[in-house]
Amino acid sequence: MPEFEPVRQMIEWLADQDADVRHAMAARLNWDSAVPVLRWIVSQTDCDAGTAASILWLGSVEYYASKLLAGERILPSEEWDLVQEVLRRFREGAYVRRELSLFQHWETAPERYLAALGGRPDPLNLPGSLFEPASGRPPVVPEACDPERSAHVWDLLASLGTYAGRRPG
Repeated sequence: MPEFEPVRQMIEWLADQDADVRHAMAARLNWDSAVPVLRWIVSQTDCDAGTAASILWLGSVEYYASKLLAGERILPSEEWDLVQEVLRRFREGAYVRRELSLFQHWETAPERYLAALGGRPDPLNLPGSLFEPASGRPPVVPEACDPERSAHVWDLLASLGTYAGRRPG
């Protein structure tokens, strides 16, 4: 399948950015069109554990766990592949950088996941590090990488169906 041009453009731009900028962009991306970008972000050697954990929690892990607990089969999808990739890398200890906090409003995701299990065994066998208290700092994003200040970054996000407020300029 040919790569979606806006995905390629976003990945090319992100390749020149640091882990903080990638974290900030991952928090904004529209999952309907940007899962390949998210998968690229979590595969980077400097991907922060806070970024990967945030993407995992946004990846509907409660849904997948409930399907497995009900004995249902999970159909292949980009989202399920992404969740599995993040889990694999967490289990391998790939996320050594641990500076950034979870995406805003996702601090309670681990507690919600455990509540959804209702005391039953975790069918996804999430690593314990995902349940550690969320700590860290927000990402530091230069003005040139802020879609509210940079028309280029705004255009990259908009091409992926991501709302980023009013276009600067």
